[in-house]
Amino acid sequence: SLSISTIMSVGKMTFFVMLFTFAACDESDSAKVEKLGDTISYTITKVYTSDQLLPDDTDGFHKYYKASEGNTLFIVEMDITNISDVLYRIWLLGEAKLTIGNTDYEANIAVKLEGQNDSFGNGNVEIAPNETYHVYYMFDIPEQLAGEKAVLTMTSNEQTKTHSIKAE
Repeated sequence: SLSISTIMSVGKMTFFVMLFTFAACDESDSAKVEKLGDTISYTITKVYTSDQLLPDDTDGFHKYYKASEGNTLFIVEMDITNISDVLYRIWLLGEAKLTIGNTDYEANIAVKLEGQNDSFGNGNVEIAPNETYHVYYMFDIPEQLAGEKAVLTMTSNEQTKTHSIKAE
């Protein structure tokens, strides 16, 4: 399963090697604002695989996400806006599922928080009406599936949209 790790870096003594494989969305899905009913609008901004998801600031104490042994993180970044008039938790506002072949992968959620460059919020972050957050949906998948065709399914209040995506 996906792990959340906390580390301490001292000066330049801690090094990380990050391998990214960028993915492609169908042209119709890339940078297009999508709406699900009257609760959420979102734009997929980036799709890629990586062994880990690091915050912007990795100096000193910070939290990050790491794929489980033999797996990689299939990461879908998007900007999510609450277009309703009700306060929602992000995990409830926009649920995501990745399907590769006949297997479904549930998302772990990380949220970029203003002014907190050394960690992430999780799916329990509340999003007020008309508020937008940058969200990372992470799927812990076997490494050998990173280049396979996948379907991302977004659901909010029983409204569903699918997006065909594939890592390159």
